[in-house]
Amino acid sequence: MIEIQTKVGGKSLTKVSGDDLKKVFGEAAFFQSLPPVCPRCKSEFRLAHRCFEGNHYYTLICDNGHQSNLGQHKDGGALFYKAADSWKTWQEIKDEKGGNGAQGNNGSQNRQEAPPDMPSGPPADDLPF
Repeated sequence: MIEIQTKVGGKSLTKVSGDDLKKVFGEAAFFQSLPPVCPRCKSEFRLAHRCFEGNHYYTLICDNGHQSNLGQHKDGGALFYKAADSWKTWQEIKDEKGGNGAQGNNGSQNRQEAPPDMPSGPPADDLPF
């Protein structure tokens, strides 16, 4: 059994283990690819997962509400950190997608509301992760 311990976001310790060295190495490398703090405000972040209409979303959310969505490889489903994506608040993302009343290509409102289980502000202190 191979075991690697690594920090996630400078906050919590994570243990990755398994029998396949390449798989364990890859999983540990993912956690080490994450920044130690939110690049925008330098606050700590947490890992978040939500499922909306059968789709799974994996996100990093900092204490000030900035978030960065993780990518998922089509082959194998492993997660990866999209370092080029900037950390934005839900309101900034909503405004970018036309949630501010901008007209879409078909003339209809391009308004998107937050999914019901999407965090809309700073994380609550009583969350289990």
